[in-house]
Amino acid sequence: MRECPECSFPFDHFLENYCPKCNGPAPRDIREGMLEVDVAHAGETWEHAREKIVEALGQAIHYRHAGLKIVHGYGSTSGHSIIGS
Repeated sequence: MRECPECSFPFDHFLENYCPKCNGPAPRDIREGMLEVDVAHAGETWEHAREKIVEALGQAIHYRHAGLKIVHGYGSTSGHSIIGS
């Protein structure tokens, strides 16, 4: 079961082509490419970084992105690459 992207009503998108509540399309297709969010390079605290990740996750699900990429460091072992406390 998944939620309707239009009204959030839960229904089995494999058995039904449209939402029984709002008649919206079943969430089968990917509408957008990869969503990327950076949570470590602007001095975010742990809580602010968490809020950004949760918000991005909701956006990725709602707009049916192919995936969610969380950028959280410099990508190397040199330099300061942690989220602030």
